[in-house]
Amino acid sequence: MPKVELLRRYPRFIEQILLPYLRNQGRSSFDQNDLLQTGANVNDRASSQSPAILIVESDQATLDLYERELGRRYRVRVCGDEQAARKMVEMCVPDVIVVEPNALEDDQWTFLHAFHAAPATRHIPIVICTSLDERRRGLEMGVAAYLVKPVLPMTLAQRLAHILHHSPDEEVNRAHLK
Repeated sequence: MPKVELLRRYPRFIEQILLPYLRNQGRSSFDQNDLLQTGANVNDRASSQSPAILIVESDQATLDLYERELGRRYRVRVCGDEQAARKMVEMCVPDVIVVEPNALEDDQWTFLHAFHAAPATRHIPIVICTSLDERRRGLEMGVAAYLVKPVLPMTLAQRLAHILHHSPDEEVNRAHLK
């Protein structure tokens, strides 16, 4: 893809993420390979104004399925482990994070605790999408949604749409009514 086309399609990503990344590397120019090296998965189907979703999933087949289907509506970035997720969030804060706890490095879910504790990330809704049925634990931690697999991509997309279109205050108020 020519540089002009990259600038037209992904102006916000290039300006806010890629160019600062390259400046830190001592460079002032970029090409398409740089998009891949930054860990970005820029999806041609979703507009640059679409919400950004980060999916942390260790199962490649599930990751591919969710990426393909959610990429129709959202800017989807994917990774398979906790360290990659941390780096991706540092580079570009997503609107929602979808996590399979089995992809995390520990069974205490400290990754989730850390995200809820950090001022820069505490506002990001987290969706647990897992084969583990520990709903109470997830909800006690304040996750926006807890889905037990198998989860169809359409179900996940609907839940994401709901989360993205309601403020956190509305969610808290509804939770108290239940």
